[in-house]
Amino acid sequence: MEQLQHSLQSRLDDLHTKFGVPTSIPFRSPFRRLSEYESILADSPYLEVGAAAEWKHAESLEGPHRRRVNGMGGQTGFSRHFKTGVVLALAIGAGYLGARLGAASESRIPGDNRAHVVALAAQSSRCNPYDQLGILMVDRDISSNNRWAPLNAPPSCQPIDFNTQIWKLQGGEIKINADLEHLKNRTVVIFGDSVDRGHNEHFCNNFVRGKWEMIGTTHPWSPPYPKGRELPPEGYRDHLTGLRQWPNYDQSRPYLCHIESLNLQILSVFHYGFHPSDGWIENHAHHYPPAGVEDRFDSIVIPIMKKISETYNKSPIPDIVEFTPGFWDLLRDTIETNFQRDEAMRKGMNRDQAFHDYDTWGSMKEERHEWYQARMRETVKHIARTWSEGEGAYKAPRILWRTLHHIRQHEDIPYSRVEALDSIGRSVVQGLVAEGRASSSSSSSAKNWRNAAGDKAGGGGGIKWTELDEDESSLMGLGDRLRLNDWGALMKGQERHFADNLHPLPLPGSFLWGQMMMNQLKMLSEDQSEADLEL
Repeated sequence: MEQLQHSLQSRLDDLHTKFGVPTSIPFRSPFRRLSEYESILADSPYLEVGAAAEWKHAESLEGPHRRRVNGMGGQTGFSRHFKTGVVLALAIGAGYLGARLGAASESRIPGDNRAHVVALAAQSSRCNPYDQLGILMVDRDISSNNRWAPLNAPPSCQPIDFNTQIWKLQGGEIKINADLEHLKNRTVVIFGDSVDRGHNEHFCNNFVRGKWEMIGTTHPWSPPYPKGRELPPEGYRDHLTGLRQWPNYDQSRPYLCHIESLNLQILSVFHYGFHPSDGWIENHAHHYPPAGVEDRFDSIVIPIMKKISETYNKSPIPDIVEFTPGFWDLLRDTIETNFQRDEAMRKGMNRDQAFHDYDTWGSMKEERHEWYQARMRETVKHIARTWSEGEGAYKAPRILWRTLHHIRQHEDIPYSRVEALDSIGRSVVQGLVAEGRASSSSSSSAKNWRNAAGDKAGGGGGIKWTELDEDESSLMGLGDRLRLNDWGALMKGQERHFADNLHPLPLPGSFLWGQMMMNQLKMLSEDQSEADLEL
């Protein structure tokens, strides 16, 4: 064992010399960094990996067109080979897929698991380059070279490099142009987990020279705790201070990115998944009340939006709300399964049988599918109801469902269940969009959809559709408002570019996310302009 450990440490030292990979990696795997959940126990924030501390200081970097964001060193032999591989993949993939796919305007491709994205995009007449099949170009040295390259999209449907333009605007190098005009006086809410916070942080600090601010317990915008929950239960102690107080933990507090030259604010708020509060989450280092996802939206998002409105002279209603289910429910599922397995063995079950019967990598049970579907529908509708009445489809915020990305092997969050959860989320979006379209169409169209929904429900569980549902769906306008942000699918295959088993590095992950979000604001602006012309 000592010889193996010495061999692995030598390999790590070699990697550090060649690529800048830090050597302080747990022995369990030569490439495994602490996950965010493990770092709590190790008292080591996951962002502090290798030279990655420089991520927080955009002003020390050279600009989005030429800077090393991930601390991996300069043009190494590895990066040259990597780029060559990407170019070869593009050349080979373009020829093969081009022959398979045909025209870019096809709304459905047999066997394509992103076909529904194209179908959902059909509600808008304009082309979204990120809905097109393509290849993610990756460059760890030059930020602006990280881009989505559609394979068959026309010249009018190519990605715009918003990030570099904002960087130059913030630095006084350019003035607001036609692209950036769409981003002025906008507000975005990101309601998710640490991956979403990382997107906002890296986008703000590394790529657009924004002002990054934590809304901690002493911040004047920090919302009060729910009545009766001002103090934790007896016996609770903050893991950082040892005091009986809710933690002011930087990884779960709200954050605001302010881009002054555009008066653009992006608020990220953390949630813990779809479960209500329980002992496990209340004693977690991330937790402060309330725990329920809808309660956190009402108690944290809405009050801070009012503060943003007052401070920056804009509407208290955001332009876009991006939501993602995150990984916390899957982590909880694993903890529960492990507990059941341990209990079974304690009661005498053979160890092999227990690991077989309580396999965290096993398929998600059907009743769990139904639970996730119901909670996802409830959450999206809660967000939609919050800002809907009297606003209209284009004045109420657009709601984006950010898809989940494929992660590395993680014993606590099996990627097989990540894929299952992602598919469930996509199906919920499809169903809610279909409901919204049916309710805003003719009565015969709505009736046809109700009949189809009833057939699908099979008389039990499933979708229950009433006149009240129809009125509510029409009011919420989800047929127009709800969209997919398919960042997760575009990141598939980029697991090498992670800070740990879950969290993508700034390049390409957060850079791509920023481009996609700015593109969503552009499309929203264009849709609103068209709607105003029709009035």
